[in-house]
Amino acid sequence: MSKPLDDFNRRMTHGDALGPATNAAESAAQPYLDAQRRSTAPTGGGSIEFGTTISGILLLVGIVLFAGGAYALETLKEGAALMGIAVLILSGGLILVGGGGLAVSCFRALGSVRGIRDLGLATIAGLLAWWFAPWFGFVALLLPHGLLALGAAALVLVVTARLR
Repeated sequence: MSKPLDDFNRRMTHGDALGPATNAAESAAQPYLDAQRRSTAPTGGGSIEFGTTISGILLLVGIVLFAGGAYALETLKEGAALMGIAVLILSGGLILVGGGGLAVSCFRALGSVRGIRDLGLATIAGLLAWWFAPWFGFVALLLPHGLLALGAAALVLVVTARLR
């Protein structure tokens, strides 16, 4: 027969992994475990913070939609051109949310060597995209060079976040 203090300590150490309580000592430990779990539960806030991958994907989708909306606005007539305006508005929201989330992720990444390396690679990709933007032809006409550079940097950040 085991000792009650040992049962209590075992329940406190292993928690619910041991299954339901089998004796009075384990039952006595359960309220302490429940209180700890309640005190460490995350509180709900108004944050819409995303990780690097989701923010980068939102930003890239926004940039692609921006290019499609600009193309529709420039080449199509009447109703289709109005749809281009609607797509431009939608893409602007995606770019704001994705870019803001990516900026927060980048600020958090400054604390580690890997994060600084990833930001350096993203900066290089953005500068190269900015420099080569006039030679991209069709895309360069529809997108501002800054969005093209931001898209290249976001793509690098998404890829490096997925490789971790």
